[in-house]
Amino acid sequence: AKAGCAAVSPSSTFFRRTIAPAGPPLTDRVEDPTGLAGTEVDLEGYVEAPEGHISRGKP
Repeated sequence: AKAGCAAVSPSSTFFRRTIAPAGPPLTDRVEDPTGLAGTEVDLEGYVEAPEGHISRGKP
């Protein structure tokens, strides 16, 4: 059961690592799955917040 969970850890890091280079070198310095996830959530939240506001203002 532990092997399954561990397999997901490296897989997620690898997949995110491919997108990491596309962004700033901050992810490279962190090199942590938690830091990457936090950045991704923040970026998505920031983009979703303005998008929702614009959609509401533009009926």
